[in-house]
Amino acid sequence: MALFILLMAATGLWFGLSNKLPSLYSKEFLETGKPVKFTDRLLPCSYCTGFHCGWLTWLAWWPVTGSPLSLATGGPLWASAGVSCLLWAFGCAAWCYLFDVATKWLEVTE
Repeated sequence: MALFILLMAATGLWFGLSNKLPSLYSKEFLETGKPVKFTDRLLPCSYCTGFHCGWLTWLAWWPVTGSPLSLATGGPLWASAGVSCLLWAFGCAAWCYLFDVATKWLEVTE
């Protein structure tokens, strides 16, 4: 259940950053659609933004529960935590990309 909650948190964060905060985009991008800043290229990419939302939610989990979300076992804490963080970030990236593609497909087929 905790993984599902974290996945939904990453999805919500990704959706909010990508679609609901136009102030994160440059003025030129909003007017012309041509990317000027790094965030103009990052935020429309659901995979890229999903990756960053993944590691952010993984990091947010640690202070809330007192222990890192462990997807890898064995070895020192920094190694298993680092591997777990990367696994979670890439998993969230894939999920956000699939969610975005499915949503766009549903919007087109109506």
